[in-house]
Amino acid sequence: MDVETYISENLALHRKLESKEEALIILSHELAKCKEERDELKKLFLNGSSTSKSLVHFERYGYVDSDAVKALNDKNKALFIEIRDLRHKLQNAYTDLKVLRAERWSKSDSLHQKEELVQEVEEAKAQLKELRSDLQALLDEKEELITERDAYRCKVHRLNHELAMALKASPSLDVDAVLMESREIRSSIDRN
Repeated sequence: MDVETYISENLALHRKLESKEEALIILSHELAKCKEERDELKKLFLNGSSTSKSLVHFERYGYVDSDAVKALNDKNKALFIEIRDLRHKLQNAYTDLKVLRAERWSKSDSLHQKEELVQEVEEAKAQLKELRSDLQALLDEKEELITERDAYRCKVHRLNHELAMALKASPSLDVDAVLMESREIRSSIDRN
């Protein structure tokens, strides 16, 4: 019995599948027809001609008659003309604005003032160049001072180390006597 129920269910499912395939084929044909009608309507709207098939009055598809299409095309053309005129007016306004700015510049600023401005800009550029070279010189000098400082630190560290070693080697060493002797040697070198 289980096999018979399985076979009957399988047959029922197979019939359902076939009916759905047929419905899908029908729907795809209807979709193709709708696309063709849509393309035809687009051509009518764009060309404004009624030479192709006349439009069908199906309210459920939202179609309109050819008179409405002509009216919409006329309105569309009028709008394109208005847009073109507005763009032309805008371009004229930009041109007028440029002319007005040039006139204002020439009226408000004399040639002498323009020359002064150019001279000030050139002086500012020269001053900027000088300041940049001064800055670079200062940065180079700073690097040299840092290098010199590091060398002195190293020397002081080495001398401190040697002094500590000397103090550890001879505990009876008198630091004041060593400093006094160093001063005497230095003064005798300076005299010679």
